[in-house]
Amino acid sequence: MSPFSSSQRSEFVLGLSLAEIILLLLFGILLVDVLNSVSTGGQDPYLQIASLQEKVSKLQEENSGLKSQLAALTKELQETKDRLEQVRQMIGAAGTTEQDVATAIQNIKRGHPVCAKDNTLLQVRIIKGELGVQFLTRNQELDTVLAAHHLVSGPGVPITNAKLDSFLKTLFAYEQNKRCRFDYRLYYFSNDDYHFAREVKFERYLYPEKMIQIKP
Repeated sequence: MSPFSSSQRSEFVLGLSLAEIILLLLFGILLVDVLNSVSTGGQDPYLQIASLQEKVSKLQEENSGLKSQLAALTKELQETKDRLEQVRQMIGAAGTTEQDVATAIQNIKRGHPVCAKDNTLLQVRIIKGELGVQFLTRNQELDTVLAAHHLVSGPGVPITNAKLDSFLKTLFAYEQNKRCRFDYRLYYFSNDDYHFAREVKFERYLYPEKMIQIKP
């Protein structure tokens, strides 16, 4: 004998029929939606997937090409850096900044780098053969060497003609040891004064920072 009564079997069959009807309705709605999409120019989902796969493939190819370009540019950049480092070492630049390079180039033009930040050490005035020399700045490190000659650098401190030759030789020894060169500022009256100051007296020991002719 069946475990279900007549009324229970009827309710079960009715419930099953309703579920089937709902599924059929949903399928019909989806089918109509797909047909409407195709009829109005919409793409088949399979075609959309194929199109997306093609785009992904193209993007992958482009990405591979960009990676190759990046690797080539990275190599070129490193080679450029290596060449710049070689140039930096050749010119003796302290670093790679624009100021470092400019200073190194200036030192090459000078022949020797500066000895100090305030590098113009002396003011020289020569008028008709009369020579006057004084310090324009103080250099404490240089003072330790000058002490043997009873000299101390400092703005306006004069160097007598009697001590000048000894001072210049001591200064030159200091510059050779430091591998640098101080500057001097020259005021001159005549061409003879100019020639004496530059070529005879000071040019061996210092570089001219400025040369100013004194008007008659």
